[in-house]
Amino acid sequence: MGIGDWLGVLLLRRGAIERALTARGLLGLGLLLVASAALAREYDAEFIPHNPVVLALPFVASAAAAFLLFVVLWLAAVRKGWPGAAFREGFWPAFGRFLGVFWLTAPMAWFYGIPFERLLPPLAAAESNLWVLGLVALWRVAVMVRVAQVMFGFSMYQALVLVLFFGDFAVLGVVFFAPWPVMEIMGGVRGDVEELLSTVRIMLGFFGALVFLLLLVPFFTTLIARGVAGECRAPRAMVLREEVQTAAGLWATALAALLAWSALLPFTQPPLKGSGRRTSLLAQSPSPDNATGCAGVGASVAASGSATRYLGRQGGRGDSESAPARWNPVPAQLRW
Repeated sequence: MGIGDWLGVLLLRRGAIERALTARGLLGLGLLLVASAALAREYDAEFIPHNPVVLALPFVASAAAAFLLFVVLWLAAVRKGWPGAAFREGFWPAFGRFLGVFWLTAPMAWFYGIPFERLLPPLAAAESNLWVLGLVALWRVAVMVRVAQVMFGFSMYQALVLVLFFGDFAVLGVVFFAPWPVMEIMGGVRGDVEELLSTVRIMLGFFGALVFLLLLVPFFTTLIARGVAGECRAPRAMVLREEVQTAAGLWATALAALLAWSALLPFTQPPLKGSGRRTSLLAQSPSPDNATGCAGVGASVAASGSATRYLGRQGGRGDSESAPARWNPVPAQLRW
């Protein structure tokens, strides 16, 4: 499998997906690609030495999403009694192949590294980031629909229903119920654009609920329906071909991408260096909601002032112009 096959996977080509599913070392290659995607997302957004966990999150989140989607597809295919190499080698080896192909889509996140905040006003930058996030999400759905067809033998309708319903359910869950601002983190949205984010959440909620209701019955019908003779388009490549070698050029491309994003760190990380100390000082600020009288509010203001003075010593002044793009010098609790 070479660079052309990798691009072919992203362009939904059956032959490329078949070769990717039988490629040696695919998980290792995927790890490099996910690492480069993590750097693309955070290279100018987070002071990585202070919070290195941001580089691990894409691995955990993508592996969890791939596992849950694979379980759905596996159960639907097993219920239909369809043959295929995936079932002969067992659940976990088949999941390893699926995860490797899933990780081949990681470079789509390179688009998150476009520095819209440096090129556009804050609101336009946030809108651009959200558009990129939406388009990349749709692209990933299209790729995984095609992978479900090739690996498991689903028809276009069956694969679309299973993958789209899973994706819709996942989006609704993480946007509205996750304890973290997932949409902002994934899209790299920065600045005070809460009005825009609220509008996007309302739209996601409306259309997400609509898609959920429309696909609920087709999803469970497809999931539990028995197979029909001759219905399955067997994954021929996985049955007839042995494993193929991953080309050195593809390994070199993945490593070069990782090094390229890493090379930007000396230029983008220094302005973020004070964020750890600043965040620590702000964290010491008690919320007025939990404070006791004027003394509690005074302590909150004092802690906030310490953070502002610290930033002033770092950048020459304590206003938002000297701060990283994510930071607002006035805590939300103190806005009256």
